[in-house]
Amino acid sequence: DYYGEQKQLSFRRDQYKNEIDFIVKKNGKIECAVECIVGEKGVTPQSEKLSQNAHLDIPQFFQVHTGTNDLAVKKLRCRILPFTRFCKDILQV
Repeated sequence: DYYGEQKQLSFRRDQYKNEIDFIVKKNGKIECAVECIVGEKGVTPQSEKLSQNAHLDIPQFFQVHTGTNDLAVKKLRCRILPFTRFCKDILQV
């Protein structure tokens, strides 16, 4: 990237066909997981299940949408926010 760090974008699907839309890695280490969602009211059951799976070792989950709500669910390490804010605040693009 611009700052000289190696960034990688991938996805993950488990044996039960649960998947994460995007896994963001920085210098080979998972930085966060991103789910693109239609609603903006709460954590999806899939994101909740994946955030509780300790062996995935994902420090933070984001659910992005086209609405305006921005909320955090700390016990799940999840933030639900507009895509534009995610790009500006999290990805810093």
